[in-house]
Amino acid sequence: MCMKNVIKLLMFIGIFCSCSSPNVIENEPLQMRYLEEILMTNILNIETFDFPTGIELIDEQGKKINIDSVFIKPKLVMRFDYSCCEKCIETELENIYKIYGKRCSQFVVGIGSYENPRSLRLIKQKFRIEIPVYFLPIQEGEHIFPQALVKLHYPYLFIMNRNLKAKHIFIPMSE
Repeated sequence: MCMKNVIKLLMFIGIFCSCSSPNVIENEPLQMRYLEEILMTNILNIETFDFPTGIELIDEQGKKINIDSVFIKPKLVMRFDYSCCEKCIETELENIYKIYGKRCSQFVVGIGSYENPRSLRLIKQKFRIEIPVYFLPIQEGEHIFPQALVKLHYPYLFIMNRNLKAKHIFIPMSE
């Protein structure tokens, strides 16, 4: 990152942190810590990460499929798991539907980790999820995704290209 971009980033952080009055910070320390955590995680996860080839996901019909076949073309991925706030999942799905409309299933996929594929199917039914959702076992997800994202417990988005490189990681603010 060039020095000019670093300075702009630091100025942005300074403006963001100075926007709240001291009274608000004193009255709501948990919310401020939450906002700082989201901001720092978004900043720190500008970098990319790679998915190992050969990982098998389970599709909605219960069939094992190779991850390579899902990402023949780049797609937006919504990542969520059992520890995510259900309201946050619902809010992000609504945002995706607003942006992509009826074409969302062509450009967006979900990767979810729950106790088992059946639990993920129940979540898909509960929220009437219109995008394809693939099951990834919890243990595998903890080893694939960066630890900052695993520990966050919020749904997040990223672009996955055909080389299985995740780019443009974004943790939305849903509150």
